Amino acid sequence: SVNFNREGRSLLSSSADGYIRLWMYLPIEQNNSEIGMVNGEYVKPSGNDNLENGRVKLWHNVYAFRPQRFSTPCPVWDVQFSPVGHYFASGSHDNSCRLWDVEHDQHLRSFNQHLSDVDCVQWHPNCHYIATGSSDKTVRFWDIRDASSSSCRLFCGHIDTVNALTIDPSGRYLISGGQDKLIYVWDIAAGKKINTLQGHTGPVWTLDVSPDGRYLSSGSADGTVRVWNTSSIWEKSSSNLSKSKDEKSQTKGDRNELQTENESFIRAPDNPVTRSDRAKESTRSNMYNIVRTFRTKYTPVNMVKFHNERLILAAGSFALPLMT
Repeated sequence: SVNFNREGRSLLSSSADGYIRLWMYLPIEQNNSEIGMVNGEYVKPSGNDNLENGRVKLWHNVYAFRPQRFSTPCPVWDVQFSPVGHYFASGSHDNSCRLWDVEHDQHLRSFNQHLSDVDCVQWHPNCHYIATGSSDKTVRFWDIRDASSSSCRLFCGHIDTVNALTIDPSGRYLISGGQDKLIYVWDIAAGKKINTLQGHTGPVWTLDVSPDGRYLSSGSADGTVRVWNTSSIWEKSSSNLSKSKDEKSQTKGDRNELQTENESFIRAPDNPVTRSDRAKESTRSNMYNIVRTFRTKYTPVNMVKFHNERLILAAGSFALPLMT
């Protein structure tokens, strides 16, 4: 996993070797015959691609953080700078999420309630909360100001590993994607799942919301990048919550009357509602949410990122189809 800070001059990388590495952009004058050393070799400019205002663009590994001090390395699956850039969070194979400061080699806090690997981390826009997705099929929400280091929200619904998380710019909605090929939308304040997006035919590995909050992009092992219209997703979510609140505010008698009416409607012989009908309706609803689908030939998509409101960058790993 790699992640830039907001200014784009610092980079974090995590790896199965158990290290989190901090890289910094340090321009060097072009007239130096020996620019620097990377892996024990000198780096020199080649052409104009590495030049910026007469200086060479070079990234230096300035420090390496290691969550575990044991001889056996503990893989770090994800790392992310906070929106302010001074702090960062990591998720690792030892079931924990850690909070770090770039100026200290020891983590500041550890969050340890997951029952399996922490595969993805995501900061809330206000910098006070961290969301984590795990192989234990849950998403947890943590308040970094809470000294008890206990999660303040637990989201359950995925039936397999949670691979990706993102939060919309308003900070109201949390979106998760999993190995179960589904994307769930959660209302953070209510702690409830309010929408399910279907369409991918492989595990969902990456998610991102556009800066204006109008679009959601998702990348999958099925080799596609899908772009979703969030306006219909948010509107449906708001209507579902409003309906739930209205139903709870009714009296017991009203609820009984409503239940009777619903039962008579369901049992009406001229208008049966079957499970397949609901599935078809849900599929049609999801198709309306999809704005565009970008397909690759043999490339599972590991990362998507909005560069601006209309431009998406995607990265993947080329894989030839299996021969039968």
